[in-house]
Amino acid sequence: MFGTVSASALDKPTAMTFLHIVLLSVAVAVIALAPLGWGWRVLVALILILVAPVATVLYRKRTSIHRFSLIHATLLYELYFLARINALLMMAVRRAQASQP
Repeated sequence: MFGTVSASALDKPTAMTFLHIVLLSVAVAVIALAPLGWGWRVLVALILILVAPVATVLYRKRTSIHRFSLIHATLLYELYFLARINALLMMAVRRAQASQP
């Protein structure tokens, strides 16, 4: 899943994954701390959560000659980014466990 990452450069999927982590964190903060009504907080959080998947789908749509469902592609990329975040967390946990005596 991270085969394209090198020590000298950050590839697009990994950069978007880190952007998604940041936006997920901001969405949680908006839900918890924003001085808005509940509905507005949820709307802002949803928009923040969908920024990375929608940007990726739009990029793929621009470079693809094939037709595909934008909604299905957005949901698929949301799952893809969540799987990558899970993989990063699992790697960090395993690395931390391996470094303990």
